[in-house]
Parts: sequence; structure tokens; C-alpha cells
Amino acid sequence: MEQDPGKTRLDELGRHLDELNKSREAQKSKRERARMSSGGTALGMRVVTELLAGVLGGLAMGWLLDSWFGTEPWLLILMLTLGMVAAFRNVYKLGTRSPSQTDAPADEDKG
Repeated sequence: MEQDPGKTRLDELGRHLDELNKSREAQKSKRERARMSSGGTALGMRVVTELLAGVLGGLAMGWLLDSWFGTEPWLLILMLTLGMVAAFRNVYKLGTRSPSQTDAPADEDKG
């Protein structure tokens, strides 16, 4: 008994769709792994940025205020310390967030 040509084409189409689905799943898995890897890199860059911004911001503001008020080096030391405290506080907040919250923008402090 000869097989129906329409059924043969449907079977062939089914095999082709299965191959495409497997290929799509493999690509999706690869993209997910890449996204997870880049998420860690992004978080690391954010930590470095927070630390540098706090320290350099405090340093610049302290130097500027000292030059205006002639209180060298006391405001520089004070503002540098405040900048470091703010930087470490921001890094701590980043580290205590759950992974789902690191993708979303941070909520403002409520007080």
C-alpha cells in the first residue's frame, strides 16, 4: 500500500518544525546565558561607579569649599569622609537587593 503524498509532506513539515523549534530553544538558552553574564558585569561596573563617584565627588566638593572658606584641609577631610560613607552605603544597598530588583530602577528612600 502506497503512502499518501499529502501525509508524507505533513510528516516532513512536522520534522522540519521540530528542528526549527530545537534550534530556537538553543538560541534562546544561549541568549539567556549571555544576559546573565552581562548582568554580573553591569552590576560590577555599577559598584565601581558608585565608589568612584562618592570618593571623587566628596574630594572635589571638599577642595572647593576649602578654597572658598580657607579652612584647609578640614572641609576636604570631612567631605571626603561623607563621600566614602555615601558610596559604601550605596554599594551595600546594591548588594542587599534581590536579583529581580537589580534590573529595576532603585526606589527613592522613604526617610
